[in-house]
Amino acid sequence: MLAAFLPPYPFRGDAAPYLWWYYRLLTRWQDEPAFFIAGKDYAAPPSKWQGRWECGSDAQIRLGYRLPEQALSPRHHYAWLDESRFDGWLAAANGNPIAVFRRFLTERDPAFEHELKQLLAEAPAPLEAVLTFCNVPALEAACAALSIPVVHLELGPLRSPLYRETGYLDFRGVNGNTECASRYEAWQGRRPRLDREDMFRFFAHRSSSKSCEPEQPQPQPQRELGVVLQVEDDSNLVAFGNGMDNVGLLAVAKLEAAARQLRLRARPHPGSMFGLREGVDVDDSRDSPTFIRRCAHLLTINSSVGLEAILMGASVRAFGDCSFDFVLGPGDESQRVDRLNFYLLAYLVPLALLFEPEYLRFRLGGPSEESIIIRHLEEYMKQQGLDPGLFSELPPHTRAATMALFAGADKRIAELERTVADRDREIEGLLGSASWKVTAPLRWLHRLYVKRSTNR
Repeated sequence: MLAAFLPPYPFRGDAAPYLWWYYRLLTRWQDEPAFFIAGKDYAAPPSKWQGRWECGSDAQIRLGYRLPEQALSPRHHYAWLDESRFDGWLAAANGNPIAVFRRFLTERDPAFEHELKQLLAEAPAPLEAVLTFCNVPALEAACAALSIPVVHLELGPLRSPLYRETGYLDFRGVNGNTECASRYEAWQGRRPRLDREDMFRFFAHRSSSKSCEPEQPQPQPQRELGVVLQVEDDSNLVAFGNGMDNVGLLAVAKLEAAARQLRLRARPHPGSMFGLREGVDVDDSRDSPTFIRRCAHLLTINSSVGLEAILMGASVRAFGDCSFDFVLGPGDESQRVDRLNFYLLAYLVPLALLFEPEYLRFRLGGPSEESIIIRHLEEYMKQQGLDPGLFSELPPHTRAATMALFAGADKRIAELERTVADRDREIEGLLGSASWKVTAPLRWLHRLYVKRSTNR
């Protein structure tokens, strides 16, 4: 039996803070019972949450779930957390819920561990794993004592509409303390060899953003230093910023912009609670790739825009703890591209697979990195309407590279076909327009004049 841990504590002022994750699991886990360790607010009727973004139709479509008819599902089993524990944590943190959140994400709590062990023991069947959507040292310690794997899940850094939808799955942590670099170092198998442009072509939806293209020579030198700001109360900053926050990042950027003689351009996060004061140029780019194009260098704490910059071949520095930082580690360009291959194909997971019991059990079985890559590529090909069994006779590393190149080329061909079709429609509309018919005599006179001038 699979289990999911859903903290009920209002770290950021909202009850049931992982509500959409719960609804997504109810949507995907309909064929078998599961065990939820949660707060009772998650089982409240969805009507209680009307007005919250999780209940909007756009969120349901984008994140792949629907509001349940019964939030307390008779198919599943539940163990309820003591929500009053939050009051004691809050008092110990001088009333600061963000400080409570930081400790929850980074520190163990013996009393909480004891509660978790008791609740885990209430499971009606042996637990294969516990899913969590944030790092919780107390949960990890309790599960370790009971020999239960912990699977950390989160939305990935590449998302629609600009990119293929991805997610994180990590047995050590998410947003910080990840296993990405250690998995790469332990990988002894033969690797698929794709260059940066091949990877970009595979993951980017070009039709969604014409600016989203591999690095090309700039007609003029880029004169801007880009700063990527983030949501202030997100776990990335609260616990995994290595002491850096948005204010600190802006201070660093001002110093670096002056030293490099660059203009400072800041890109706020759309979910930010604050606006920038005068003195900082706020980015007005239509999307993140356009912003990246404008900058000679980018600074971030651990925003996913940093990964986009790496994928586009731009210069970037990340100050926080983040899974993609190892791609920027020591070595030459070929080594960085090799790390990027691993990160995109093996570490990131197609979002559609992230909640599937079959895929979770596949990963719990400890498959090889080559098998993981092929499983991911099969899913990406399936999403494109391609036969995932193509090239099944090839060796794993050759098969992986061939599948990625083939799927990327197929995407590009489809996009070119759409472009040609759009232009054909424009031409057809032009030829049938009134202005084209009215100006027909002028075009006839022009052709007659050119013909006579040529015959002289």
